[in-house]
Order: sequence, then C-alpha cells, then structure tokens
Amino acid sequence: MINKIINKYTCSRNRQRPQSKARPLVAAIVLPALAFSLGLGIGSPLVQAQTREIDNNQYSDETVAARCLGVVIRARPIEQQLLIRIETEALERTLSPAARDQARAMLLKQAIDQILIVEALRRQGNVAGPNEVQWEYDRLREQLDREGSTVEDYLKKWQLTDEELRRELAWRIVWRRDGVENLTDKVLEELYQRRREEFDGTERMVNQILFAIGDGNIEERRQQAEVVRQELEAGKISWAEAVERYSSSPSKSQVGRLGWIRFNEPMPPEFNRVAFSLAPQTISQPFVTKFGVHLVRVTEIKPGKFQLQDVREAVLSAARQERFEKLANEMRETD
Repeated sequence: MINKIINKYTCSRNRQRPQSKARPLVAAIVLPALAFSLGLGIGSPLVQAQTREIDNNQYSDETVAARCLGVVIRARPIEQQLLIRIETEALERTLSPAARDQARAMLLKQAIDQILIVEALRRQGNVAGPNEVQWEYDRLREQLDREGSTVEDYLKKWQLTDEELRRELAWRIVWRRDGVENLTDKVLEELYQRRREEFDGTERMVNQILFAIGDGNIEERRQQAEVVRQELEAGKISWAEAVERYSSSPSKSQVGRLGWIRFNEPMPPEFNRVAFSLAPQTISQPFVTKFGVHLVRVTEIKPGKFQLQDVREAVLSAARQERFEKLANEMRETD
C-alpha cells in the first residue's frame, strides 16, 4: 500500500542515475488516506480566514506527509488548510469522507508541486535572496501588527514553523517574479483565443443524468453510466427515457434540463470543464463530482461578447494555473 502511495506522489519519473541507487524524491508517505485522485491545490497558508486549531492528537509535530527534493512536508499544515477549506466554504455537511481525502490529497500535491517549481525556477536563475525573504517577513509582521496580531499567533493558527513560513514567502517572491517575466500580453491573448468560451460569457444549455452514489460504489455507478451512454449512442433508449429511469437529479422533472450555464458558474468546476468540452448534441463520458456520476449533453450554445480587456484578471489567473502545471510536469519528466 505504501509503495502505491509513494508512486502516486513521486516528484519526478525516471530518477535512475548511473552508478547510484535509485531513490524516489518523495521518500515517505505516512498518511494512507492521501491515496486518492489528484488535482490542483486549493489553498495557501498566506490567506486570511478564521478557523479552529487542528486536533493536536491527530498528528504529531513530526508527522511527515511527504519529502520532496530534501524538503519535508509535514502533515499538520496540510490538515489545517483542509479545515479552513471546510469551514470557510461551509462544506462540513456536504463533504463526504472520500471527498475530504481527495481534497487533502490535492493540498499535498500542491505542496509538492511548489517545491518542484521553486527548483525549476532556481535553475533559470530566479531565486529569492535572504534579504528579499526578510523584507516580505517584516511586511507580514507589520500587517499583523496593524490587525492586533503577531507572527507567533499566525504560525500557531496555521500550524507552521518559522522555517516553513519563510519558505512560503520565498515561493511567493519567485512565483510573482516569474509571472511578471513570462505572462506577457501576447501570452494572455493567445490563451484567451484558445479558451475563449471560458472567458467571453458564452452560455451552454446543459442537460444531465445524475447517478447518485449514496452508499454505493463509485466504480459501479460509473460502469452503470457507461452502459446507459452506450445505449443512448446506439439509439436503444431515448434521452427522456434514460432520465426518467436513472437520474436522481431534481432536474429529472425537466428531462434533465439544467438550463443555461457559463464556464465559471453555477456548477462545480469539474462539471463545467466537461460541459464546455462537448460539441452540441454529443453525450459526455461518465465523470464524477461530489454529487455523483454524471452524463451530460449540451443542446445549444449562446456565444459570449466579453473581450480580453473585460476579463483580463480571469485570463491572468488561468495563465498562472497553466504555467504552474507546465513547470511542475516538466520537473517530473526530467532527471
């Protein structure tokens, strides 16, 4: 089991070197609950939020979630970020244990990716010097002082050590500098044109069949959805019949019709990514959200009118996301 988890979180592949023993850069994973599908990170310690302190009995100060490039990633800060995610977004009642484990895994992946990207940027000459980090540290101290708090309070709240805080500040410095140098107007224009429907206000008329998971097995529901998809494609069953027979969504009474949606609203991101990848009248492959397993069909598309200058911040955020993934994946593919 541990080996499978280590493989899932290995910092890079093909680490074999001549005349040396191969050593995975993620040297230890001690949290079995982290063996779930991965996605992008969902938070940073450097955000403000109110939260309860972590249960000190759950992990010791030395509990290690992963090691990457010699850097230890402790479990406590990961868990604290998860608690904040749950509380600030009122997810306590809607987030299943499996979804919590997936979110925890996403946070760990982000922490690993940041370490990989810092190394990639170091190789490009982008390094945060001690004076830069101290300046950011002092600025944070001044901000906290204005709010009636201290760095010590901040570290306790986020379950961070002083070294971890400085490492996070160094990350922010190099990442900000990389964005200034690489996310040019030309890059943003290219991204806007390539993913235009995500930004220009395009709306899609979406219909779905939702296979509720409940106490059942996700894979069983996915297989059931695939059978239904094949029957729909073969004309053995109509969309209306499939909705009536299988869907547990409130939209069942409207033959699965959810209405017009935009890329960033109102459905979960993973749902919108699928819906906006479909050609009209085609049916998606089965996919999973916290609500269950979905089959989605788009029936109409209403083009948007927003130009790049109208949505620049959203495009810039997407460009940062793309670059984050690109740098982390490149590091995983290199020695």
